[in-house]
Amino acid sequence: MELCLHRFLCHELLVYPLLLLPQKLITMEEVTLDENLTQEVEHEYAGFWIRFLASIIDVFVLLPFSALYLLVLIGINSLTLTLAGILLSACYKPFMEYKYGATLGKMAVGIKVISTDGGGITLNQTLLRYIPWAIGNAISMITFTMLYTAPGLDTAEGFLEISQIMADQGNNSLSSISSLVMLIAGLSIVFDAKKQGVHDRFASTLCVYVNKD
Repeated sequence: MELCLHRFLCHELLVYPLLLLPQKLITMEEVTLDENLTQEVEHEYAGFWIRFLASIIDVFVLLPFSALYLLVLIGINSLTLTLAGILLSACYKPFMEYKYGATLGKMAVGIKVISTDGGGITLNQTLLRYIPWAIGNAISMITFTMLYTAPGLDTAEGFLEISQIMADQGNNSLSSISSLVMLIAGLSIVFDAKKQGVHDRFASTLCVYVNKD
């Protein structure tokens, strides 16, 4: 009798819970998957115009840095200050999006950048999606370096003469490449169902409206 009772208790207290364990794990996994699917459906993708507005706001945010590489227009010819302004401007977007998920412009219009799995973006994703802007900044550094080493800059007066020097060096062609890259990035947002630009696809990121709930 005691042996039967012992076997019964062992079965009920040890074996039966173990049989239930896989079912519980499966149930928890299903719930987790359901929650993830629900979260993904709830995201509202940010389109071209709202992101364009955020970019305009960021232009004003970066005006102090931009002023450093526009000093040439008022006769202050400093390649060091110019390159410093470009580098500081270049750090703004990737730093803000990696640290906070959004630049100040994006925060102002209520959008943010996330990974396609719904989480925050990693450093690698941040750098990958920044490639179009990195190309533009690299071209700007090359353009201004060529400008400051050009003969006749010291005697140039006003924007028109400086623009002519840049045109003679072929800088307009370099600027066209930068503009084309940004145009492709912008248009790819317009024609994508999830409003992913080519940079978003490359980095597996999404730009979405902030959930206010």
